[in-house]
Amino acid sequence: DYIIQFFTLQNNFETLIVNMKCFNLIKYIIDYLVSRSMVGTKLSIQAAHEQINPSELLEDAIYLDKKEIERCWTSDHYMPWWNTGASGGAAWPWMGAALAKTTKLVIGTGVTAPILRYHPAIVAQVFATLAYMFPNRVFLGVGRGEALNEVPSGNIWPSNKEKFKRLRESIKLIKKLWTEDWVNFKGEFYS
Repeated sequence: DYIIQFFTLQNNFETLIVNMKCFNLIKYIIDYLVSRSMVGTKLSIQAAHEQINPSELLEDAIYLDKKEIERCWTSDHYMPWWNTGASGGAAWPWMGAALAKTTKLVIGTGVTAPILRYHPAIVAQVFATLAYMFPNRVFLGVGRGEALNEVPSGNIWPSNKEKFKRLRESIKLIKKLWTEDWVNFKGEFYS
């Protein structure tokens, strides 16, 4: 299976987001678009760690960089989505490896959940380190997570209301840690 989606943005750019499960087909599509100099087309690729092993995804990222693809979103899942042929690579070390092996590709998460499995301070530290080492090539996408990825690490799955409150508070803490020299923080969930 593969996923190909076109999105038309306000400024008439088209973005192609492709799930890397069927990368041979994706390479064909990328080669076709690049050979046609598709003006105004921006390509974004999703590196799905729950589906593909990290070594193959790294090879794919190197290929994308050579083809001047602009952005790669990496899933940040703890558990694979199925039992057969699944993978469960960790997004953050893979990002460091992919950034080190490429020169232009911008890489980030889609999405990291800084509410249970990851403390927001650790998220801030990891992404500040990556941004320092690879300026203007790292982004952090955040969200509330999924029980599939948060509960197996020993967490109790909270209500939607609590997840939103945790996410809001974690974003506030991450931003403070990125912008202030010394941070004193006492929130409802994190301190």
